[in-house]
Amino acid sequence: MLLARIALEPDAITQADLLEALPADERARISRFRQMADQMRAIAAAILPRLAIHRLHGISLDQIALPRTSSGKPFYADDPAFHFNLSHSGEYVGLGVGSAPLGIDCEQIRANRDQDAIARRFFAPEEQQWLAGFSAAARARRFFELWSRKESLLKATGAGLRGSLGSFDAHPHPDRDGEVWFGGQCWYIRSYDSLQGYCVALCSARPDLPSHPSVVDARDDLLAAAYAGIEALFAIDT
Repeated sequence: MLLARIALEPDAITQADLLEALPADERARISRFRQMADQMRAIAAAILPRLAIHRLHGISLDQIALPRTSSGKPFYADDPAFHFNLSHSGEYVGLGVGSAPLGIDCEQIRANRDQDAIARRFFAPEEQQWLAGFSAAARARRFFELWSRKESLLKATGAGLRGSLGSFDAHPHPDRDGEVWFGGQCWYIRSYDSLQGYCVALCSARPDLPSHPSVVDARDDLLAAAYAGIEALFAIDT
């Protein structure tokens, strides 16, 4: 798993150079975002998996097509054994890669007066009880920790927004070792607190989740820093 910190407001030349590295249809999709920050998150999310595929297969980034499933999950059709998933929030874009279906979710922690109401609407009863056991000061982080775990599972399964957040219990439990049953299958979830102000979770059909993410600062040179992060990612896997 790779987490890249990106510049949300680079100069126009840098942004144009990054866009030129991508296929034309990807450039057109990204140009529809009105805010520069949204464009940069989309650019990074388009570049990271392509760098991984380039590293594996030597294909130019602008020649790599990443279609999407009906639920919006991107995939690489030319290598069915290569699974990846993406997430972005705030200044960070996350990439998870593996040999089995997986999902990653990154959430910037922010104050929300309606968190309790959201929990009652979207969280399972066991999760609501777990969340209620924390002080008000700690509850915001735990809320986003739980939200990221649930989102990562729905992204791993491919259910996406069609999946019901309240239909399963994903809160951390010492006796379950990250195991969560969903759709008749056992999934494995791990939370990471490597980034101050963020909650990150990774879910996979395989139990061998990384103990920590690779984190790179890509604000000055997104392509170079991200590729170095990809190299480190594959070095860990091998």
